[in-house]
Amino acid sequence: MAKRKKTKVVEEPKIKELSGFKLGDSVFGRVANAKIYEGEIVQFHPDNKEGPCVTVITRELGYRIFLISSASFDKKDLGKK
Repeated sequence: MAKRKKTKVVEEPKIKELSGFKLGDSVFGRVANAKIYEGEIVQFHPDNKEGPCVTVITRELGYRIFLISSASFDKKDLGKK
């Protein structure tokens, strides 16, 4: 059998900060069904077609993606809109 050629995994450079939020920050975010989740920021998506987004890992449901406009450090700031 022939040996397989090893492929190198190319990592994309991670964005460390966007719109006042940093990787590792604990934030609250509202999803489309108006439910609010809390979690830690693990990735930013500045080029999303709906607007800049942030990926958060939550205790309840794992990974969630929030628009930065619907994310906040304080739960009270997300009140009923």
